[in-house]
Amino acid sequence: MYHEVHLVHVSTIKMQTNHQNNSRKILVTGKPGVGKSTFLQRVLQDHEHKIGIITKEMLDNSMRRSGFESHMTTSTLEDQAVIATKSLPISPDECRMGKYNVIVSNIDRLAERLLAETLVPGMVLYIDEIADIQYHSTKFRELCDKWLKSDNFLIATVKEDTDIGWINEIKEKYDPIVINRDNIEEKGILCTSLLFGIH
Repeated sequence: MYHEVHLVHVSTIKMQTNHQNNSRKILVTGKPGVGKSTFLQRVLQDHEHKIGIITKEMLDNSMRRSGFESHMTTSTLEDQAVIATKSLPISPDECRMGKYNVIVSNIDRLAERLLAETLVPGMVLYIDEIADIQYHSTKFRELCDKWLKSDNFLIATVKEDTDIGWINEIKEKYDPIVINRDNIEEKGILCTSLLFGIH
């Protein structure tokens, strides 16, 4: 967890939430490799009542990226699945995106389980990442739309550069916090303050 939350002045928090148009929704963006997923996990690590999805890189034996795997947590279970890989297509539910094969059925399955969750007050929602790969899943888009409209607190990472209109519309509405290696601690304190200080 990011510490020294008291260093963030209340007026700064209010200004930030007003700027984002919705004080219960925080979007975070930044360059690839800056640490968005780690950032989200650190902000949330001390919050017990949370559900969502985290996407991690898969590395081959040469430590080169070979794909992506998503890890999902609901109130009752955990699950994980490979959502993109550089291997050749093996089934009709895969589609090609650049050098990756997107396994849409796996993204759908994880999203469907989260869609089935009953959202209760105090439950924090998280999504990592709203990006081009996940966009191929209609269930994932449905999940994002539902959670963005909910009254629950949501923190999500979003791809910085994309040509997908749906993603850019979300970014325009919620005005993501941009993180980099110079400001990641400062923004972590801000997000932690928002998460634990405003409900």
